[in-house]
Amino acid sequence: MSETLAEKFADKRQFMVDNVRVIRLEQGQYTWATVFEVTTFEGPHNPPYHNYALTFINTLGGQPVVRDVKLRN
Repeated sequence: MSETLAEKFADKRQFMVDNVRVIRLEQGQYTWATVFEVTTFEGPHNPPYHNYALTFINTLGGQPVVRDVKLRN
């Protein structure tokens, strides 16, 4: 997820794994797609910055691929 945010939005801030939320999960017979929401921050005492929604898709047991990234602020 970090690499995707850095590539798409030039956002190299951190996010807490404990705060990653699953927004949507779609399951098919051989595929799944899920949307995660992450909130980035910089430093332990600074406020949150951006909320991103990342959509991952997986087909036939392959590696998950990022299909979409959106800024949700």
